[in-house]
Amino acid sequence: QAYNKITKVRGRVEGTIVSQKERDKLVAKAEEILGNERYGWKANIDGFCIQLFTNSEHLYEFWIENWFSMDANVRSHGRIYAVMADSTIPPHAYYNPETKTAIVFNTEYYGQIKSWALGITCDIAEDQHDIHSIHGSCIEVEGKGIVLIAPTGTGKSTCLLYTSPSPRDRTRYR
Repeated sequence: QAYNKITKVRGRVEGTIVSQKERDKLVAKAEEILGNERYGWKANIDGFCIQLFTNSEHLYEFWIENWFSMDANVRSHGRIYAVMADSTIPPHAYYNPETKTAIVFNTEYYGQIKSWALGITCDIAEDQHDIHSIHGSCIEVEGKGIVLIAPTGTGKSTCLLYTSPSPRDRTRYR
C-alpha cells in the first residue's frame, strides 16, 4: 500500500537531554494530550522492546510497517511518546537516558522517530549488555567488508551504491 503524506515539519527537530524529573513532567504533558485518543504498539528491535505512544496515525502506520511486533506481555525496555499538540508547543524532542524515554512534540517526520528508536536500542545494548553500535553503511567487495562510518545525511549509502559491483557481478558477492 502506498502511503504518502506531506508533513509540516520535514526534517529533524532539535533534541535535548533532560533529567528524570523533567522527563516525568514531559510524559505527564504527553499523556494529558494523548488522553484516550492514542495509538500504541510494541516493536521488537534486535530483541529489545521499544514502545510507541502517539496520536498520529501517520507515525503509527509507519511504525508498524517498519518493525516486527513484540509480544504484548513483554515489558518495554524503552518508550517513545510522539505527540501532535497545539501550536503553543514548539516542535522539539527530549530524551532521558536513565528511563530510556523519548518525548517528541509536533513532528510527524518518521525518520526522527525511527532514529530515536534505534538510538534507544543502542543505549540499552551499551548500558546493559556492553554492546557498542556504530552508524554506518556496509558493502562487501571480493569477499572483504568495507564500512563507512559518518553522521546521518552525509551520503554513506549513496557513496556505496555507486561503488558497488555491477548488477551482473553482484550475484558473486552474495
